Amino acid sequence: MKTGNRFFLHILLPPLLGALLMLAAMGMTGGWTTFKLRDVPMMVGFMIVCAYVVAGIPSFIYAALMEGAYCYGIAPGRRTAGLVSALLGLVIGSIPWIDECLLKDGPLSAEKRAWLLVWASVGLLVGALVESVVGWFERRHTLTRPISGP
Repeated sequence: MKTGNRFFLHILLPPLLGALLMLAAMGMTGGWTTFKLRDVPMMVGFMIVCAYVVAGIPSFIYAALMEGAYCYGIAPGRRTAGLVSALLGLVIGSIPWIDECLLKDGPLSAEKRAWLLVWASVGLLVGALVESVVGWFERRHTLTRPISGP
């Protein structure tokens, strides 16, 4: 897979997958009970747009760091790349809440600790999922046997 395509996937996938994970968490915790069925598609769209607004810059940082890791010899789609991606997702997913919790309000309340844990977990899962998708594309676009000459 070309570097530009891989970079593009690393920018676009984390906010989308993070929004879908948060929507699933809302569904499991009963967060959808306040909405009517006709409002669900609008809410899903709104959540995805908000995810790109909030996570656009962290996603770009994540993509740049992953491309840097590839330059240092980590092969895309391998377990090492998945581990690096998941750890970067954990850190990048925590940045907005660490800033909010530590710099603005002082000590962490129980609610803020819970949100920090949620966002860090989403970052961890998204990092692993993104690298799985990138690995799938890498395997799909790589020749499995050499091309023989005439």
